[in-house]
Amino acid sequence: MTFHIGDRVKYHPPRPALFSCLHGQVVYRHGKHDPRNPRVRWQSGWGTTVPAAELALLTPAEAAALPPVQTVSCD
Repeated sequence: MTFHIGDRVKYHPPRPALFSCLHGQVVYRHGKHDPRNPRVRWQSGWGTTVPAAELALLTPAEAAALPPVQTVSCD
């Protein structure tokens, strides 16, 4: 699957315990975007690069139920 800037995503399959509730938004990293390994700004505030195979898009219902992700100026 290919992800685009602004996509709301989650880990898939879900991570155990601590990581199971993570959701985030695909952002730029140093002004660039790699669809195969997108940069994700998580709801916790951390930004990490994640293989696209480990991500899934949030459904519209999931996205509406979750708070928006706070991005930072470097995103």
